[in-house]
Parts: sequence; structure tokens; C-alpha cells
Amino acid sequence: MQFDSPTFLLFYPVVLVLYHLCASSLRLQNALIAVASLIFYAWFDWRLSFLLLTYVLVGYGAALWIHAERDERRKSRLLALFVALNLLGLGFFKYFDFLRENVAAALALLGLESSWPFASILLPIGISFYCFQKIAYLVDVRQGKVEPERDLITFAAFGTFFCQLVAGPIERAAHLMPQFQQPRRITRAGIEAGLWLCIWGMFLKVVAADTVAGYANVAFQPSHHTDGWVVIEGTLAFTLQIYFDFNAYSLIAKGTAHLLGFDLVWNFDRPYFSTSAQEFWRRWHISLSTWLRDYLYIPLGGNRRGTARTYANLLITMVLGGLWHGASWSFALWGLLHGLALCVERLFRARFPRVVLPAAVGWALTMSVVVVGWFLFRVTSFEAAAALLGSLDRFTWKPFDRAAWLAMLAVGVPVFLIEWWQARAGDLLAPARLARVPYSILLSVLLLAIFARFYGSPYAFLYFQF
Repeated sequence: MQFDSPTFLLFYPVVLVLYHLCASSLRLQNALIAVASLIFYAWFDWRLSFLLLTYVLVGYGAALWIHAERDERRKSRLLALFVALNLLGLGFFKYFDFLRENVAAALALLGLESSWPFASILLPIGISFYCFQKIAYLVDVRQGKVEPERDLITFAAFGTFFCQLVAGPIERAAHLMPQFQQPRRITRAGIEAGLWLCIWGMFLKVVAADTVAGYANVAFQPSHHTDGWVVIEGTLAFTLQIYFDFNAYSLIAKGTAHLLGFDLVWNFDRPYFSTSAQEFWRRWHISLSTWLRDYLYIPLGGNRRGTARTYANLLITMVLGGLWHGASWSFALWGLLHGLALCVERLFRARFPRVVLPAAVGWALTMSVVVVGWFLFRVTSFEAAAALLGSLDRFTWKPFDRAAWLAMLAVGVPVFLIEWWQARAGDLLAPARLARVPYSILLSVLLLAIFARFYGSPYAFLYFQF
């Protein structure tokens, strides 16, 4: 079920009430979370709950086995085995169709036909997120950063936690597991922060993201004959949509978790204020970027094996990070673009250590890469990209164009003002710390906007497909 669905608005209060009724028993609360999470996930497709349970049980047993093994080489081999099993499951469900299509295309060039045992593979929602979370847990157990959890109910609650199950953030066991192992304290400050995060997140999704989504969809329709204005507007609309949409999910996840006494990591920190590609990736999808750094870039050698190897590691990490989002060469190209931007920045700083670009120049260059990247991210194929780029040779202003710009300004300006306020205060919760009267006015405006638009969103959260 989606956070912005009527079903969730009924489901969550019931869970919240039952959770507080179980306050005297930590084990009962954890069991409730595990059961509620399975119901939440099964709502998408009940068959997928068996896959999630498999990941949980394998992760639970694998961690205990790795920890109990005394021989260091066997520990490493066991880790490699279970990481490979996790990736094998992810690869089968997420990349089998991609592999089949590319093999079939290659064989067709040779005049050969291919036959496959499966017509199509159902992509389980959230598999990329909970797969990476389980891998991080196993690696951290192997490295001695965390102790394996021996209580299956506690581990099941951690491994299925519905607030962040299907679109993150990708939590580390060192941060989240202790919160399942000890009684949670629900404070007034935590409730106020949780309510703000949920309301602001709902505004970002229902009002901001869904308002510009239609303009992005029009531009990127494969059969749509368009012109340059529509391509530009669609790309900018998608630039806003993907941030509003994904940030909304992360904020609601953090807010709903707050109301249960949990503290999830921040997944976004005003990324469109960034003045470099490196800063962008410190602010965008933080839980994934740090995962890629700690579990891919650094194991590859990071920047410890010379300049050429550093650049290669950056490119490998970003291309694989692109493919993590989906089985498409456009995602790989998106990752490659960001990898090249990181390499160019690194090379520039090495060659010209005393040159500091003005913030406005750095922001313009960074956002140019980001916007072009979102174009690559959104197109469905290279043929579609070529057709859209071919439309840039004609510009005809129409009423649609005026409506698109007005819509982007109508939702973009309020979000910018809130984020500018957060930046000035150095506090992502700055709005929640307002005095009672202005805070009540702000919440009333947001809630009125949400209720005015809340009639059943036709747009699922974008990151559900990843």
C-alpha cells in the first residue's frame, strides 16, 4: 500500500493504537511491527511476502553462521556466498528480462533466434532496498561492526520494517537494530517532528510531485510528437517530480517511524542547493550514496591505489549505482555521466588547487549535469532520447507551455522557500520549531492544499519501481 493511499490512512492508525497498547512488552511490539510489515508488503501482491520472508530468514541464519565460524577464510567465503545469493535473487527478478532482451538482440544480429523458459519476470517492489540492507548487515557482522541478532522476532521486525521497507532509506544495522533491541521512548518532541515530517512529505507528494508529473509524462510519451519547449519543460518537470516524490517518501517514512519511537536516517539534505557533483551525492539519496561508498567504492580500492584506479573505481561505482535503479542502458548512462562529473571535479581540484569557482558558477554547472542526467534517467530507450533531442530544432509557444511553467513555479517556489529557510537555520526541522501560531497557520495551509488534491493519486511513488 502507498503512504498516500486511503488504505494506509486506515492501516497506520490501527497499527499505532495497537503498538501503544503493547507498550509494556518490547517483544510484543516487535512482533506487531513484523506482522504489520508483512501485511503492508503483501498488500501489493501477497505472493511477494514469501520472497521477503526468505530474505529475512536467510539473512538471520547467515549472520549467525558467519559469526560462529572461527576460521577467517571460511568467514570470508561464507560472506561471499550469502552476498552472492542476495545478488542472485536481485539479479533474477530485476535483470533477467534485461539480459534476455540484450541476448536476443545480439543473436538476432547473427541471424539466430533465442528461446527462454520465462515470458516475463515480476519485479518485487522494494527488492533493491531490502537486498542492499541485508548485504550491509552481513558485511558488518563479518567485519565485527555489529553483533548478529539472535532473536528472530527482533530481526524480522528490523528486516521488514514497513516504514522504510519498499523505498528506503537503506538503514545500517548499527543504527537501526539497537532501536529494536531496547524500549522506544516516544516524546512530545518526537511526535511533533513526526507529524511535521508526515504532513510536509504528503504535501511534497500529493501537491508538488503529482502536479508536475503530468507535464513530465506528456514530454516523455514515446509516441508524442513534440517540440523543443515541451522537451525542456518535461525534463525540468521531471527534475522537480523525482526529488519531490522520493523526498516525500523518505520524509513520511521518517515521520511515521518517529511516531513509533524510531529514528531513521535523513535521506535528503537540499540536494538542489549543491555547488558540485560531490556535494550533490552527499545530499541526494544519502543512504544509497554512502552504501555505494562503503560497500563498493572502498572495497574496490577507493582512492588508495593511484589516480587512474581512483577514476576507474568512481566510474564503476556510479555505473553500477545507475544500474541499481533499473535494468536499462539509460540508467547505466546516467550513472556514467555522474561518474564522469565526479572525475572531472577531482581532476580540476588536483590541477588547479587554488582555483575556487564562485558558488553561482558551481551551482549552474552542477545543475546542468543533474538536469541532463534526469533526462537520461527518464527516457525509456536511446531511440526515444534521439527523437526527443531531434525536437529541439523547433520551438512553438502554446498554452500548454505557459501552464507547465506556471505549475512548476507554483510548487517549486514554496518548496524552495522552505528549504532556503532550513538552510539558513541549519536545521531540517526548522519549520517544526516555529512558535505555535505561525506553525499552526503553516500546517493549516499545507493541510488545505493536501485535502484539495487528495482524491486518489494516479501516480505511484517513483522509487517503487526500483
